[in-house]
Amino acid sequence: MSPKGGNITLIGMPGSGKSTLGRMLAAALAHGFVDGDDLLRGKGRSLQDILDQEGEEGFLALENQELQAIEGENMVIAPGGSCVLSRGAMEHLRRISLVVFLDVPLEVLQRRLKDALSRGIVGFQGHSLEELNAMRRPLYVRYAHVTVSFPCRNLSGEEAFQVLMRHLQGHAAPLSTADPPL
Repeated sequence: MSPKGGNITLIGMPGSGKSTLGRMLAAALAHGFVDGDDLLRGKGRSLQDILDQEGEEGFLALENQELQAIEGENMVIAPGGSCVLSRGAMEHLRRISLVVFLDVPLEVLQRRLKDALSRGIVGFQGHSLEELNAMRRPLYVRYAHVTVSFPCRNLSGEEAFQVLMRHLQGHAAPLSTADPPL
C-alpha cells in the first residue's frame, strides 16, 4: 500500500512520539508537516484551556473540524491522541493518507507523561493513563493501516525513527528512496 497522495498520518497515545517522529519523517521525505495539536493551539489557547473552557465534547468537535479540513499531498500529519474518538476525522485521515499507529508500551508513556495533568489530554480527568490507553488502543488498531510496535525501553529519537522507517519500507514505496534526516 502506497501513501495516498504521498500523505502519512501518525496516530497514538500522547507521548508516543507522533510530533517528534512526524517532523523527522517529514524532513526525510521532504514533505510538509501538520501537527494537529498546533492547529488547535493556533486558535490562541492551550489544549488545556480548550478542554477547560469547551469541555471534552467541544474539544473533540474542534479537533474533528480541524482534522477534516486537512487537504493536500506529500504531508506527514500528527494529530492529537484523541483523534480516534472522532470517527469523521479518522475516516477522512484514512482517505487521504496511510495511517500508522505508533504502539508505545505503557511503561514508556508513563515515563514520558510527567506533565499529563496540564497537557490537555481528553479523557484524562477521572481516568488513569493505563485506563485511557486501554480504551483508546483498540481504536488506534482499528483505524491504522500499519502498526509500528516499539520496545519497552526508551529509544532515542533516531532509534525510534529507524524502527518506524523499517516498518514503513514495505508499505510505502516512496520511502525506500528517501534519504535519512540530517
